[in-house]
Amino acid sequence: MAIEFGERRNETVGSWPQFFVPSCSERIQKARQRTIKEMEICLERARANMKAQEKYKDGPRIIQRARILETYLKEKTIYILEGN
Repeated sequence: MAIEFGERRNETVGSWPQFFVPSCSERIQKARQRTIKEMEICLERARANMKAQEKYKDGPRIIQRARILETYLKEKTIYILEGN
């Protein structure tokens, strides 16, 4: 049984991914380009990590990790990008 797509038939198309062309808005394309890039090292996070580890080094590890996150979130710079 063949499925017809306009002038094409599924035997000539091959598979669905070859036939389907995803489309999205320019805003979504820019967001994808921002997220699909090389890994970066966050210096703010590293500084917050070192600061919290020095301050809370005697506490339990789970509390240290919570304090690291707390310090990072308090000191993090907030960026507002266009189109968001």
